[in-house]
Amino acid sequence: FWLKPFQPGSKDLDRLAVSNQFVAMSAVLDGFAAFSERRALQIQQAGRLTAQDFGPPFKYVPLADTPADAVERAIAARCGPESANETTEWRVMKITFSGEKVVENFKEGLLLRVFTPTIGWRYFGDFDLKKVELEWLGLTVARLGLEVWAERALSDKYSLRLRGSCSGCGTGQEHVPTYKRQNHEYCARCWNTFFIQKTTMRCIEPDGSMEVDASETAQDNAL
Repeated sequence: FWLKPFQPGSKDLDRLAVSNQFVAMSAVLDGFAAFSERRALQIQQAGRLTAQDFGPPFKYVPLADTPADAVERAIAARCGPESANETTEWRVMKITFSGEKVVENFKEGLLLRVFTPTIGWRYFGDFDLKKVELEWLGLTVARLGLEVWAERALSDKYSLRLRGSCSGCGTGQEHVPTYKRQNHEYCARCWNTFFIQKTTMRCIEPDGSMEVDASETAQDNAL
């Protein structure tokens, strides 16, 4: 099914409008979240999926519309530098809400459709994996290459200059796309090398005002 985006306005009115559509449709809903093999195993062993598993703002579980969207969000959230240079394997959790559950969750304010900054769902609660209808899917993503990786992992966090001068490479790396952090700018290769070398990857906002934990155990919330 397809829902048309609503014009910006009162959040309560937007939520009510979307909720009313679902009450009328009683549609089955599938939501997806992607993890590395190791992180997926940890979640399975814990038996729960919570907002804490996705990092700040620690208020909801973000769910994507498709497995591919879920993987793309995970790469962007964790910077995922390995995906630029090699094929990566992902475990995607598929959670299915029955029509009755969709209506019930909307009425209780637990489920919200969002269109910005990305399209998807927010579930304001925890999932007991023994009490939800779920399926684990495997997804293999071919090597992205540096340009595609940078667009997905860096563009939302750093300022892009199409004809910049890399502060890391120096000579020979002028007039290339760079991503700026504070007073320095770096090309995609330098950023990728930096994140690979970090044992605990952290993505820093361009103005230095906030650090977002991008380790295996906490993903920046991309939805």
